[in-house]
Amino acid sequence: VGGHVARAKLTAGRGRPGTALSPTESGATVTVDVTLGLVTQFAFALAGVLATLPHLGASGDRLRLWGGAGLGALILAGFVLAQRAGMFTAAAQVLQGLVRGRRLAALLGEARAMDAHIRAAYAMKGRLVLAAGLRFLGWLSKSGESWLALHLLGVPVTIWEALALEALSTAAASAAFMVPGGLGVREGSILLLGRMIGITPEVALALALVKRAREILLGAPGLAVWLWIEARGWQCRHGKAQCRAVPDRVVVKEFR
Repeated sequence: VGGHVARAKLTAGRGRPGTALSPTESGATVTVDVTLGLVTQFAFALAGVLATLPHLGASGDRLRLWGGAGLGALILAGFVLAQRAGMFTAAAQVLQGLVRGRRLAALLGEARAMDAHIRAAYAMKGRLVLAAGLRFLGWLSKSGESWLALHLLGVPVTIWEALALEALSTAAASAAFMVPGGLGVREGSILLLGRMIGITPEVALALALVKRAREILLGAPGLAVWLWIEARGWQCRHGKAQCRAVPDRVVVKEFR
């Protein structure tokens, strides 16, 4: 959750003079991007469900899978419709009704602007389709990662088994979004799904550690840079550094 807030904050102020994203435009962009990520991940999870069906014997298990898929589709559809109907404006109006104040009045204006930017983004259907396609390819590439890692571990699996393993373990980690990094959730789901497709617990745990190592190798440098940007911004705000020395324009704009 915090990562999306950080993305919106870092994106604000980016771009050429006169075309830089405002905070509300940045927030709307991240909101739509998160929605596309959820929709494409849901499609990826459905592909994983289809790949899992040959390994399910009882009809009750299949019924529960399809029931969960139907519930997920309804939740996603409701989320998209709420955005198009002005989700942030409605939330700001509720807050304004509970607590009066000039700051909340300003917040209501920002919420209306954000909803307008979200509707404008959803109107660009061609770009949305392209972005969704790239997102879906990204999800599929993670199945290739699992397939390759298992082969290097000496456990040949089919691409469909790797797809089922990756799609459903990713869905489990996303469902437990309140757990930081999905720690323990992803590993446990990989162990459970691996057993279903005939992978021993030792190999499944090794695969989970390989995937966690990849996340650390890619995420740690980005986290370090983000912390550096925030630290430089704090120095600018408190007059302990020259703002012009900060390479990130968003920090200069925000703390000037």
